[in-house]
Order: sequence, then structure tokens, then C-alpha cells
Amino acid sequence: APAGPAPPPREGRGRGGGGAREPRRPLPPGGGGEEKGRDQRAPPRGPPPPPPALPPRGGGGGRARRYFRTESWRAIVEDRPDGTHANEATVKLWAKGERIVATAEGN
Repeated sequence: APAGPAPPPREGRGRGGGGAREPRRPLPPGGGGEEKGRDQRAPPRGPPPPPPALPPRGGGGGRARRYFRTESWRAIVEDRPDGTHANEATVKLWAKGERIVATAEGN
């Protein structure tokens, strides 16, 4: 059995002011998807020049100077049941003959 008359069409769906939509205009010949101004751009110039050479690290001798030595590190991310997250990181290193342990929480 028929369910009765169809409900009236809904207006104002999507973004915009909520008024009725304007009718769609037909596309121009060729589909209208061409990129505008393509022939006005400069042609590619080729690959960029290489970067300038960097001086040796550490002032010479060919060796990099070491300011600290990393013993170990770890990072923990916890997903909680309420949808929040907890983060914790620990770094253990040696600098100037001392052992340093740093721990932090948060982002």
C-alpha cells in the first residue's frame, strides 16, 4: 500500500547561508577543467645549484667534537581509556665526566 505523499525537498543542506541553491551552469566546451594561465608561466630552469661546501666540524683534524655521550634513552606513550594520552621520556647521558639522568612528562 502507498505510504502517502512524498515529503517536500529539504533546503539549506551543506555550507552556505541555508537558502535554495542556484541551478548548475553547463560546462564550457572542452570540460572547463583546463588549468588557467599555463602558457604564461616561465619554463623550468633545470636543477638548482649544489649547496656550498661546509667547513669541517670541530675546527679541524677531521674529527667531530663530542660534547656528551648518550648512555640510553626511552620514550613511553600511554593511551588511556578516557581517550587522553600520557607521555614520558628518560635520557641518561655523560657530560664533563658526570652522569646526568633527565626525565620529563607531557608533550
